[in-house]
Amino acid sequence: MIAVDVGVGSGFITEGLLGRGLAIIDVDQSEAMLDELKRKFTTGGKVDCRIGDALMLPVPSESVDYVFANTCLHYVVSSALAVKEMARVVKPGAKGVMTDLEEHDFGFLREKQHTGGWASRRNP
Repeated sequence: MIAVDVGVGSGFITEGLLGRGLAIIDVDQSEAMLDELKRKFTTGGKVDCRIGDALMLPVPSESVDYVFANTCLHYVVSSALAVKEMARVVKPGAKGVMTDLEEHDFGFLREKQHTGGWASRRNP
């Protein structure tokens, strides 16, 4: 089973997915962040780091079992186009999980999570 972690950042989602035995394609715009992840996850080929963004994923169409995007949609020009792009890469019947942020005044999140004034949004 293969998952894509879009806007991977520090690898929080990747770490959890590895614990479930999945192979991961980590996609991020920051080459420096991907270099950090390569050092962090020395898993014998289970993590494939690729430079890219949510609007043009470097992943073939209908090739993965899961797609995850944790706190990255608020950074893209069009979250609708990003979701469409994520739908492109998953196999028919596959699953996607997207979480994002809304404005907040929580200093600890700004400092520890570098959210810049945004907090997790939960939809009922």
